Amino acid sequence: MKANVIALLGYPKFVYAFASVTAANPPSPPPSQGFPYDYAWISSANACSKPDFFDVNWKVYNNTKPLCKLYPMNAVETDPWPKERFRFKLMNEVALLPHRVISKRDPAAYVELQKDLKTDIIENHVLQNRVVQDNGSPWYNYPEDATLPKLLAQDDTDGIIIMHQGKIVYENYTPPFTSYTHHRIFSDTKSFVGLMVQMLINAGRLREDDQLTDYVPELKGSGFEGATVGNALNMRVAVAYAEYPDKCAKYEKSGNELPAFWGDKCVRQTCDFEDAFRQIRDNVTSTTSAEPFTYTFSVVPGCETMQMFDATITQAHSSYWEHYYGVPYNPGPQNLREFIPLLQKHKDQEHGKWYDEHTNYKSIITDVLAWVIDKILGEDGSSSEEYFEENLWSKVGQGHDAMLMLGNAQIPWWQGGMSVTLPDMARFSDVLLNGGKNKHGVEVVPEAVLARLRHPPADFLPKQVAGFQKCRMGYRDQFWIGQNQAGEAHADKTWFGFIGIHGQYAWIYPHLNMTVVRQSTDEDYDKWLGVVPCAHDAAFQELGVLLGQIAGSGK
Repeated sequence: MKANVIALLGYPKFVYAFASVTAANPPSPPPSQGFPYDYAWISSANACSKPDFFDVNWKVYNNTKPLCKLYPMNAVETDPWPKERFRFKLMNEVALLPHRVISKRDPAAYVELQKDLKTDIIENHVLQNRVVQDNGSPWYNYPEDATLPKLLAQDDTDGIIIMHQGKIVYENYTPPFTSYTHHRIFSDTKSFVGLMVQMLINAGRLREDDQLTDYVPELKGSGFEGATVGNALNMRVAVAYAEYPDKCAKYEKSGNELPAFWGDKCVRQTCDFEDAFRQIRDNVTSTTSAEPFTYTFSVVPGCETMQMFDATITQAHSSYWEHYYGVPYNPGPQNLREFIPLLQKHKDQEHGKWYDEHTNYKSIITDVLAWVIDKILGEDGSSSEEYFEENLWSKVGQGHDAMLMLGNAQIPWWQGGMSVTLPDMARFSDVLLNGGKNKHGVEVVPEAVLARLRHPPADFLPKQVAGFQKCRMGYRDQFWIGQNQAGEAHADKTWFGFIGIHGQYAWIYPHLNMTVVRQSTDEDYDKWLGVVPCAHDAAFQELGVLLGQIAGSGK
């Protein structure tokens, strides 16, 4: 009995219930100075220290680091983070949230990347291939005498590795970033899930046309019911989930005109955070009973991403929950897999249909695929993390372990929680370029899986729409599909790659025998919604042609 009481005291709601039984007048919490003061504290570097409004008998410990933990992900901020704090966060995620170690295993299998540096050639080449609109005007803020270093610097690149014909030809790091820094790669993580699913399909463990609910019956009655594994792989699930609730505001902030193909899409509903908080708070206070706690959770249309963060990884003092939701604890789903089944089908979309990359792309779909993997592997007593380590990461010859973020209930955050070093991401990309085999000739990814990415059917190719030149992308198996920007000699060629927010990418160019891996802390990377990666892609393909000419390969 004693152990049970102690365990219960670890949870705020049980503390409140216990106190109500043992004390007629429980003590009140220290007075708050109210919002936004409380938020300024819980989002500061001293969020792990004594608040100023506490009058206690201990002295404050002032944190000297930019952050002590990840504060609420859905909070409203009018100003961007200071660059120092943002860079610290992306390079120290493993210290701010729990992570699962994905071991590189046998050090004897280590692959040292060979170098044939072409630094001067690459850095001094003035780029000619420009991203332009249909009227010929530039659609990217090109610096004067644009070179690759200028583009990378203005877009806050932390590090980059270019490999050509299996060797590093360009490598650069911006301090404090190093070759051994674990940098969060955000949605690059999704592509690893795509590989695992296709490898399990290749092994006969599941099929593309199987229903998601065949493996995860918890999804029956949700917006995922009726969707197939293939629909999820290709981001064609018509679940109501706003991936880009502030898309229009970000684009308008750039000062650019809206692309013609968008039409009136920027007048559709976006997430009003304060209104969403009010709706949730009103719902909590109207449906909550004291004993036992009873609450009917509702998904707020347009604010699904905010609510997902609260269920998954938000770390907050009780004053945060009290202010926003009216109770001193999270009243909603307590982890990702409690939240997902609450999502409903989008009334204007259909499963299996591609609209455009901003409409179809919904990160939560990747978490459902990971859930499918866990269900299948759970039959063997294994998991997605163990499968990834044993069948992918440990077979490449990596220099470092990978780190996978864990949300509440130790659920891996496969939609965007991986942190890796830049050279390790380059090694992995080189395996994908070279038919799925590592430098020792060991198969890591079956060729049949990679053939789907090298030769995608027409339905998965980038759609050509007025307003762009070569900037649209397709999507297949959780990878982005890009198109040729290297001239007529490479007409109809495509490439595939990983892309993560804030400037993370790993791009595989089979037609140029080249890979490019970049890690970044570019807060504005997604502001132009496609033009920045498109401009970088144009630059890399131009350099790929140049490198091929220098090597005499003709590729």
